[in-house]
Amino acid sequence: VASIVFFKCLENLHKFKFQGVPFSAWLFRIAVSEVNQFFRRKKKHDRAVSIQDHHISKLFEELEHRPDRDPHWFITRLLENLSADDLQFLELRFFEGHSFKEMGYLLGLTEVNAKIKTYRILKKLKIVAEELSEEE
Repeated sequence: VASIVFFKCLENLHKFKFQGVPFSAWLFRIAVSEVNQFFRRKKKHDRAVSIQDHHISKLFEELEHRPDRDPHWFITRLLENLSADDLQFLELRFFEGHSFKEMGYLLGLTEVNAKIKTYRILKKLKIVAEELSEEE
């Protein structure tokens, strides 16, 4: 996948136009597209998400929720309830720290739509978090 991304970046470098986001966002958009295509072709591969403790804290702050259980167990249960597309929004925003403008560019949306979609996903996760807490 990395070699395909590198090739496509070089092949399309002449098409790059500055649109208010860093050059790295353009490269990242190509990489996201190629990774998504890879997983669509290889349905048998599970998707992995790398999460560090500060990412978990940041997401719990946004959800306004502190689990009584192990945070790693809790975050795993939360993320299992998301589609791959929804998970990608959270990854970009909370685990990679992209702005809504960058997210919109990377995902082919407007900045406003990226923000709306992210907050709808968070609203859904708040409900799931409450349900998980009630099970405890």
